[in-house]
Amino acid sequence: MSNNFHTPTADLAAGTTARAADVNDKFDAVEVGFDNAEAVIDLAIKLPVGSGNQQITETAPNRASKEVGFDANGDLALISSAFQWKGDWVTATAYIKNDVVVDQSTKNIYHVTADYTSGASVSVDVAASDLALMVNVSDIETAKTAAETAETNAETAQTAAELAETNAATSATSAST
Repeated sequence: MSNNFHTPTADLAAGTTARAADVNDKFDAVEVGFDNAEAVIDLAIKLPVGSGNQQITETAPNRASKEVGFDANGDLALISSAFQWKGDWVTATAYIKNDVVVDQSTKNIYHVTADYTSGASVSVDVAASDLALMVNVSDIETAKTAAETAETNAETAQTAAELAETNAATSATSAST
């Protein structure tokens, strides 16, 4: 990869006369270097981090399988619950945004839209926009039933076609005799 920040210019040696053109070349090279750095910085992803310098200081094992995000205060943080499967939805349970739960009565799969503590029922939480439907199991079961019906109809049609072929062959044999 080329170095975008280096522009060769005349060397200025200590104890010698600095010619104006050589000094101007050095300043021009510095200016080009800053311009190149600015161009690269302008293309970088920047995150708002509030006041001060925020760093994630966790060790590698503590950072494993986590994502960089923002906490409830808007500060940079490691998020350990991005779309984690929580299993059956349970009342009076603290859920974190993007947790994934299943409604045992319908088998539908939901994701949590914001940090909250679950209410009296899944339908109450859906109405409050705390849960959003990800997978509607009844739609999948309907599609499965339709596919099974289509398969049965195709098998029936194939059997009928084979029977018609056999009957045609029998008729042809009878006609020739």
